[in-house]
Amino acid sequence: MKMSWLWFLLALYLDCLIVYPAVQWTQRRYAKKPLDGVDAKLVIAQVSIFIGYSYVNLSLLGQETTKKWQLPAIIVLAISFSVFYAIQLPFVGLEKRALILKLVGVFACFGLNYFKDGNNPNNIYGFVAQLNYDFIFLVQGLVDHTYLKE
Repeated sequence: MKMSWLWFLLALYLDCLIVYPAVQWTQRRYAKKPLDGVDAKLVIAQVSIFIGYSYVNLSLLGQETTKKWQLPAIIVLAISFSVFYAIQLPFVGLEKRALILKLVGVFACFGLNYFKDGNNPNNIYGFVAQLNYDFIFLVQGLVDHTYLKE
């Protein structure tokens, strides 16, 4: 194994950290558990994680890159995760239509494409921009796996 591939361990860890509240929410909704304090904690955790992720991006990439490219991409991520949460609410009733959930990832990727700077020579920016796609792909795959078991 090459040492240069070890960066993926960090990416995998960050993927799991950021996606976990949404996956736990999905598993609770699939099990038809009623909304309670655990769900509120999951939403608060997701918001806190996105705030922390934004702060880390600001400190790593600098204000100009973050404000122009990365912060709007994080807003796209937050909106797409919010849609994942909202669609699965018991009173919305769309959790039975799992194919609708697939569109969330598609539109999120369209939004992320708009806020990606392909000419930025900063390697950290490239890593972080790719992480945004990883978050969408991972949450989309895990939600799909939960609802499309049949």
